[in-house]
Amino acid sequence: MALDRFKVMNDYMGHGSGDNVLQVIADRIRTSLRPPDFAARLGGDEFVVLLDDTGDGLAAVAAGNRLLEIISSPIDVEGKRITHTSSVGIALSDGRLLGAEELLDQDEVALYNAKAQGRNRAVVFDRTLKQNVTQRSSTELELRQTPHEDALRLAYQPAFHPLTGDVLAGQAL
Repeated sequence: MALDRFKVMNDYMGHGSGDNVLQVIADRIRTSLRPPDFAARLGGDEFVVLLDDTGDGLAAVAAGNRLLEIISSPIDVEGKRITHTSSVGIALSDGRLLGAEELLDQDEVALYNAKAQGRNRAVVFDRTLKQNVTQRSSTELELRQTPHEDALRLAYQPAFHPLTGDVLAGQAL
């Protein structure tokens, strides 16, 4: 889970106030969990929550939505009421023994998908999300190489008026 646009709040209120907001949010997260569950701050504005035995995942989704509500409750900072949203990525163990690194990778894919969908939401990881990220990353890396390899050409295509032959518009391809 990561706070949405936390840098903006830090820039506006200052890092001391930002630290206070993080402490309040961390305390809200900690007090909302059941005894077997665990929460930690990964760094910056990112937190990880491990839930014990969520069954088919519905409990994890409900917990993610509950965290969205808890975090978005107003916080008093230096006489101002601040509301802050967050994005939640959810990775579920499917019975296989997944390592912490794999679960965190899945969580991160879901988290960035939640942010891409407009923030302030919880998204559950699935394989198609990972495939989309892999494809997008591959395309981006290929495009970074093309200027050095002269792999792109620019062409202009005019659009002509059918009766007069005048150029009406054009497009770059």
